[in-house]
Amino acid sequence: MRERDEWKTTFKIKFGLHEWLVMPFALTNAPSTFMGLMNHVLRILIGKFTFCTNEVVFLGFVVGSHGVKVDNEKVKAIQSWPTAKSVSDVRSFHGFASFYIRFVKNFSTLGAHLNEIVKKNVGFKWVFVPRCFKECAINQVGAGPVSGQ
Repeated sequence: MRERDEWKTTFKIKFGLHEWLVMPFALTNAPSTFMGLMNHVLRILIGKFTFCTNEVVFLGFVVGSHGVKVDNEKVKAIQSWPTAKSVSDVRSFHGFASFYIRFVKNFSTLGAHLNEIVKKNVGFKWVFVPRCFKECAINQVGAGPVSGQ
């Protein structure tokens, strides 16, 4: 071990700080371990790289220079969501839509009507409000980026 690298092996016990003057047991295989990582893990996978682009799709969002917006595939999923036929269906949609809360203006106001529908001991009654909520969510989620996020 080089003299200038001894500080890197410092450890603390109740009697003070100690550092190794020679290579400790755990680090003796460090060069070969790192070489193995380089050969089998840290390799270039050209298929995963994107060059010269303004937007990148990452975890269901499109991240670009103008901000973050929802991926078009997710907007299509909201648009093609089937009409709710039970309280469970409404809860499902509300949970899915809640993930995109930062993209929908006045989400809590729109979602309050859904909360009324899914309360316990209240009979399921499909009204116009959930459809309106869905339309508003679709329009706002697909509208554009949320900047600075």
